[in-house]
Amino acid sequence: MNSDQGSQFSSDNYVSLLKSNNIKISMNGKGRALDYQWIERFFRSFKWERLNLEVCGTCQQLRQIARDYVEYYNNMRPHQ
Repeated sequence: MNSDQGSQFSSDNYVSLLKSNNIKISMNGKGRALDYQWIERFFRSFKWERLNLEVCGTCQQLRQIARDYVEYYNNMRPHQ
């Protein structure tokens, strides 16, 4: 799991949960918030343009919504 060093990602409870599930932890150095800028922008667009407008009854529906949006985002959505 790669994350920044925010308090939610470095808390004892979160780190213990990852370790108990044999998940390796990788954290960027302090002050590296811009490393995640592009993915943060993608998730913001995904939530505002699609996810918040949908009602998902199952995980399968959510996966299909995400697949469709990634296809749209990569191939049809205008970008600045």
